[in-house]
Amino acid sequence: MHQQYRLGGLLSLCVLLALLATAGCSSNSSKDEEDMEPAELQVFEPETGLRRLWQRETGKGLGSNYNRIDPVMVDEKLLVASVFGTLMLVSQDDGEVIWRQSLNETISGGIGIGGDNFYVGTHTGVVISLGLVDGKELWRRKLSSEILSPPVTNGDLLVVHTFDGRLYGLDEASGEQRWVYDGNLPVLTMRGTSKPVFFEGLIIVGQASGKLIALDRSSGRIRWERRVAIAQGRSEIERIVDIDASPYISGSLVYAVSYQGRIVAFDAATGRPLWQEKESSFNDLAEGFGNIYVSSSQSSVTAYGKSDGSIRWEQSALARRQLSSPKTIKSYVAVGDFEGYVHLLSQIDGHMVARRQVDPQGLRSPVLVKGDKFFVYGNSGKLTAYQLNPDAKHYRIGAQVPQRDEVMQKPGMHPYGWHK
Repeated sequence: MHQQYRLGGLLSLCVLLALLATAGCSSNSSKDEEDMEPAELQVFEPETGLRRLWQRETGKGLGSNYNRIDPVMVDEKLLVASVFGTLMLVSQDDGEVIWRQSLNETISGGIGIGGDNFYVGTHTGVVISLGLVDGKELWRRKLSSEILSPPVTNGDLLVVHTFDGRLYGLDEASGEQRWVYDGNLPVLTMRGTSKPVFFEGLIIVGQASGKLIALDRSSGRIRWERRVAIAQGRSEIERIVDIDASPYISGSLVYAVSYQGRIVAFDAATGRPLWQEKESSFNDLAEGFGNIYVSSSQSSVTAYGKSDGSIRWEQSALARRQLSSPKTIKSYVAVGDFEGYVHLLSQIDGHMVARRQVDPQGLRSPVLVKGDKFFVYGNSGKLTAYQLNPDAKHYRIGAQVPQRDEVMQKPGMHPYGWHK
């Protein structure tokens, strides 16, 4: 088991960039600080309204560490987990609570869905299986390290990625171990792990080393591995190339993106690379209008052509606002930011379409989309439902935001950290 050391606690993107800037040069410090400020929101004419349907308090939210505990859809319901162990199943129609349970655990990874069950991972490395009907615990199994991404299942095999680089193949019904793959960790990694995905007889997952690997589903042995990023630079910080984003499967292709590396399209069966572009992101990818969407570590949003990697458009007006993973809703791309705003961009050219502040403590989870409705889980634990409302009167959206000094001091604002 790899021992993990925290380097300076959770650190913000501003601190990370400051360290990189200091390593590169010591002059122009005032300009560097100015360049690291989150972009101010700009005034624009909205093109659609956003109607709030309901809002529900679900617990203590995501906590101050960079936990990715995204809610999931289950039929006409939403399943939500908070960092301190509160689990809730609520109706999509009105937010009514169907059941509520509490675990005596700190949840750090989840939620994974499989048939009539769901799965969460804990800070102490325990994976827990629970029933969807009532939230009652079915089994639990202790693994080697903290679990930071959702367990995934195909109905038979449950795959769990732990923070020490291991992947466990467990029996979904009992939690018994079938196999384990032991990956190698670099000296310094970011806080996060890639969620595995199933593809035919393979399990595809990104690693902290900057490699994308495909494991045999039945044995856990490597079928192919390809490098998405190559570590460069003199300092360990400059050499971080984690793949924390989940691989994105579209047809026979798999797309992967790394921090301080590239976005690459591969043939999913063989690992043959098809195209690549320089990119840096730890957020999951999205697809729409023939594009693959990326919200970068610098918080630009870019649309890459699925087939050739050509840049269709790039929106940088939200630079350094610590964007969430993108999601598509109708003809728009939705992203959240550290001040709790949801931004809708046009899938056609990336221009701003609508904006709404949801949770002043920030939005780390991507929105959940169903038709013309979407659901937003804020860092504070607020779960809010919205509906696109094209017929609403559109008023000019101003640039007023909370005082930045106040916002930047709130816990949980900065989803950037690394471990040694």
